[in-house]
Parts: sequence; structure tokens; C-alpha cells
Amino acid sequence: MLFMMFGLLCVPLKEIFNYSVTVAEVNYPEYLAYTGLLIATVTKSLPGLTMGAEVAYSLAGSSFMLRNVLWPSSACNAGLKKGDKIIAVDGMKASQQIYDSLMATKHHGDHLQIQTEREKQTKTVTVTLSVKYEKNFSITPMDRHNALQSAIYKNWLR
Repeated sequence: MLFMMFGLLCVPLKEIFNYSVTVAEVNYPEYLAYTGLLIATVTKSLPGLTMGAEVAYSLAGSSFMLRNVLWPSSACNAGLKKGDKIIAVDGMKASQQIYDSLMATKHHGDHLQIQTEREKQTKTVTVTLSVKYEKNFSITPMDRHNALQSAIYKNWLR
């Protein structure tokens, strides 16, 4: 069964449902090509390490918390979630200063022990540190595109 968009044949419905109920990665180059567009991605490493989660001090709760957990990452695999309160890092009472100090002395592949609290339950997990990466992309028109690609693109812009 194929999905129709604005009367134009696009992709099988099964593909759309697969993306909506799984964590399968979207094939952006393929789907943008339907519109006559190209996507170029560049991944570069950044200074410092990551466990795959952003941490921040919360003034409202006067606590050190996970602001975001990336997927896939060591933090995600360990079961950490956005909003978890960090109680201790490598056995020391958690603070931004302690966390930053530990991250500055660790190396790629080293482990960090994180004690968290969520819904009055505490747990301690070990995460593996890795290099930070940043992914950038640019979308540009194809040099040549066909009538169907032009029609889909114009419908997107409506």
C-alpha cells in the first residue's frame, strides 16, 4: 500500500508506520531526494567528553539534574532520564564544580559512577565516557530534478 500526498505517490505506508512506532533512523537523503533536494551531513568531534547527557544546576529545586539524555548514549543505555536528580558522581556529592572537575581529568573510555534519584528512588549506574560529536547538515537543490520532484517540492512549500 502506498501513501498519497496531495495526490502524488510518495512512499509505502508501511515505511511511515515503521518510523512512527520504532526508533529506526529516518533516511533523510532518500526522502529529500523525492523533492529534488540533497542533504549533506558533517560530523565533527568537539573538545571534552560526554556520557550522553546534559547536566545543569536547577535553581528552582536547588539540585544538580539531567537536563537532557541523548539517544543512543551510555547515559541512555544506563537508564538515565531527563529530570533525574544527580546525588553523587564517583562517590562525591554532586555539584557542577565536582562534575566539571571529574570530566576534565577523565579520558575517552573511562567510567563515571552516577547516583541518581527519581520519584524518591535512588540508583547508581556506571556510564562510559566518549568523545563529544556535533552533526551539521545543509540542504541544497539538486542540479536536475524531474516533474514529480518539482510537484512534491511545490506542495511542501504551500
